[in-house]
Amino acid sequence: MAKFWEALVESTILQGVLALLFAVTICYMYVAGMDVPESLTLILGAITGFYFRSEASAEVRKHINTETG
Repeated sequence: MAKFWEALVESTILQGVLALLFAVTICYMYVAGMDVPESLTLILGAITGFYFRSEASAEVRKHINTETG
């Protein structure tokens, strides 16, 4: 449970949920034959990029902490 709260504080859970929400919305719109607004795909790209950057930063911090600690 401690990892959940740590991830929530780092907002990785929120970023993942938002990315999933936008991805599902875009897929639904595409399958339903609706026009997918370009702004929606840009938002998904920004959220996904920020999410993966945060994950990479967390891994780098863990690696640095294990080498120095």
